[in-house]
Amino acid sequence: QDLPFDTLVEALAPQRDLAYSPLFQVAFGLDNTPKTPLDLSGLDHHPLPFDYESVRFDLTLWIVDHGATQQAYWTYTHDLYTAATITRMHHHYQTLLRSLTDRPDAPIDSLNIHTDAEHEQRRLRRSAMVRSHRDRLAGVAPKPIEAPVQAP
Repeated sequence: QDLPFDTLVEALAPQRDLAYSPLFQVAFGLDNTPKTPLDLSGLDHHPLPFDYESVRFDLTLWIVDHGATQQAYWTYTHDLYTAATITRMHHHYQTLLRSLTDRPDAPIDSLNIHTDAEHEQRRLRRSAMVRSHRDRLAGVAPKPIEAPVQAP
């Protein structure tokens, strides 16, 4: 962070509304700070805990690196998102990460985010829609097309 957030907001002077953050509503954070203790010659110190669960924006995803594992913390505004939506987003994120590890050189737009179950649901919906259209069209009798009348 090269510039304090408050200084940035002051310099940009965006139109303010207390209902939302002035610059962005969605944030992603990666906490991969090494957890090795510092030797500060006689000073007693300890890291301050960070509150990953406070809602600061409409949607935030924090990834905390614990070395061998990572943990995801989702915070969100309950007026905008449901727990089911966040769960679905989390599954999409996991699927994207798996897709990335399977194909690290692939263009980002070719990577998969939908779960196998979602692909199956989409396939079944498309099939049902095609059947519905076919059934509706099956009962429609073709009408003869009249030739346009030409002026003499």
